[in-house]
Amino acid sequence: MPNFPGTVNNQNPNAPVLDLTTLQVRGLGIFDAKSGADPALSYRDDLSEALRVVGYVAVMKDDDKLYIYKGGTWTDTGNWEEGGIGPTGATGATGPTGPAGANGATGLTGPAGATGVQGPAGVTGADGPAGVTGVTGVTGADGPAGVTGVTGADGPAGVTGVTGADGPAGVTGVTGADGPAGVTGVTGADGPAGVTGVTGADGPAGVTGVTGADGPAGATGVTGVTGVTGADGPAGVTGVTGVTGADGPAGVTGVTGVTGADGPAGVTGVTGVTGVDGPAGVTGVTGLTGVTGVTGVTGVTGVTGPDFTYSNSTAMPEDVGGVDSGTTFSSVSLSDLFDDLFYPYQNPSFSSFNVPFSTSALEVGASLNINGNYTWAFSNSANVSDNTLDIKRGTSSSNPNTSIVTNTSTTSPYTASGLSSLTFSSPTNQYFKAFANNSNSVEFGSITRLVSWKWKLFFGTSASTTLDENGIEGLSGSALVSNENGVRSFAAGDYKYFAWPNALGSPTASTGFKDTSTNLAVAMADSNDDAFFGNTQNGWSYGTVSVVNTHGQTISYRVYRTKNTLGGSINIEVS
Repeated sequence: MPNFPGTVNNQNPNAPVLDLTTLQVRGLGIFDAKSGADPALSYRDDLSEALRVVGYVAVMKDDDKLYIYKGGTWTDTGNWEEGGIGPTGATGATGPTGPAGANGATGLTGPAGATGVQGPAGVTGADGPAGVTGVTGVTGADGPAGVTGVTGADGPAGVTGVTGADGPAGVTGVTGADGPAGVTGVTGADGPAGVTGVTGADGPAGVTGVTGADGPAGATGVTGVTGVTGADGPAGVTGVTGVTGADGPAGVTGVTGVTGADGPAGVTGVTGVTGVDGPAGVTGVTGLTGVTGVTGVTGVTGVTGPDFTYSNSTAMPEDVGGVDSGTTFSSVSLSDLFDDLFYPYQNPSFSSFNVPFSTSALEVGASLNINGNYTWAFSNSANVSDNTLDIKRGTSSSNPNTSIVTNTSTTSPYTASGLSSLTFSSPTNQYFKAFANNSNSVEFGSITRLVSWKWKLFFGTSASTTLDENGIEGLSGSALVSNENGVRSFAAGDYKYFAWPNALGSPTASTGFKDTSTNLAVAMADSNDDAFFGNTQNGWSYGTVSVVNTHGQTISYRVYRTKNTLGGSINIEVS
C-alpha cells in the first residue's frame, strides 16, 4: 500500500475520498443484508476474507443496526454482538493487564543410565573353639554341733501389791428445770498406790558354746583355655557405580562364611569344705515380776445441762441467709439453724463443656463423626450428684431430645464409641448439651455446642455466556450459607456469576444485585441475552442446572449472570 505525505484529497470536491459501500475497507463496511443472491446488493457473508478482522464494525441497512464481529465463524450470527449508541456512561475502570504468555513446554528428560551390578559379599570367618571349663572343687565336711548351754533357774515371783480402798462416791447434783447447770460433784480422793514388788535378781548368763573351726576352702578349678577366634573372611569387592537411570538388576549376594565349631567345655573347679558349727550358748534366768499398784477412786459425774432447740410453725416471710422464705422449724438444733443461716447451699454449675469435633458448619450431605471424648468441668463440684450426667443432641438449643449417654459418671471425660455419624440432606442445626443433678436432685445444664448443615453458594468470573455443572463448581469463590444475602468480591474482566440452590429463592426486586461503590443496581442477563436465562422471579432472570455435590447430594442450582462483561473489579451485594 502506498504512503502519502499529506492529506489525501479527491480532485473532484463533490466526490468522496473513501466510499464504505464499495467494501474495500478492512474493519468497517456498510451492507444491504446478511446474505442473499441479488448481485445488485451487498451481503456481509460475502465479504472478502482479506478484509475480515475481529472487531469488524458492520452497518446493516436491513435493520438499521450496528454489529461487531467477536471472532469465530464469520457467517455465524452468534459471533456478532449488537452495538449502538446510547447515553454516555461513566468512564469505566482501567482494564487489567493481559495475562502473560504461557511458557514453552519443557523438553523431555533423557533416559537414566543402568545401575552397576553389586559386588559379592565377603565370606564370614569360622568361630574358634570355646575354652575348657575348670573342675568343680570338693565340698568340705560339716563340723560338729556346738554344746547347748545350761538354762538358768527361774527367780522367785514378785509380791503382788495390796489394792487401795475405793474413795466415797461424790454427791449427784440436782437437775435444774431449763435453768443453770447443776454443780459438779466432788471428785473422790485417790487411794494410796500399791507397793511395787521387788525385782528378782538376774540369773547367771549361760556359757557361750565354742565356735567350730572353719573347714579349709576348696581349691579353685583351672580356667579353661579360650578358643581361637576364626579369621575374618576377605571383604567383597565393591561393584562399579553405573550411570543413574532405570534401575538395573540387583547385585548377587555374597556367600555366607562357615560358622566355626564350638570349643570343649572347661572343667568345673572343686567346691571348698563348709566349716563346723560351734555349740549354742546357755540361756540366762528370767527376773521376778513387780507388784501391781492400787487403782484410784472414780470421780462423781456432773449434772447434764439443758438441750436448746428452736421450733416455729409460722412460714418465714422472706429469704434470710441460706434459709428460704416459706420455711418452718420443728425442734431444729441451734447449731443446724446457724449453719443454714450463715452457710447457705452453693448451687453447682458447668464451667465448661466440649465436644470431640471442632467444626461448626458442614455442607448439606456431609457426615459428622460424633464418637470421641466429651469433656466438662463444674463449679461447686462437691454439690453435684454422681452418676447423673446426661449428654444430648437435637434441634432444640435449650432441650435437645436425642441421648448420647444417660446417668453416667460426673467425672470427666466420657468417651463415646459405636455412635452412627450424622448426615442431613437439607439445612439442619444440631445442638449438643450436657445435664447433671445437684445434691438436691435439681437438674442444671451446660452451654450448647452448635453444628449447622448449610447450602453451598458459588460465585466468580467466567468468559462463558452460560455455565454447566463443571462451570459452577469451577468458580473461584464459594461459601456455606443459610441464605443468599451478602457482599461478594469479583476480579476484573469477564462476566460475574452467582449460583446457589434453588431452595434459597430470589433476591429482592430492583435492588437485589447492587454495586457497593455506587449503590446502583447491577444489570443482570435475561432471556434476550441468552435463552438459558428463561426463568424470572422478582424481576431477576436465571437459569437452572442440576449439581451433584461432593457428598453425593443432587441439588437444583439457580445461575445468575451480569448482562455484560465488566472490565474492572467489583463488589456486588445480594439482598
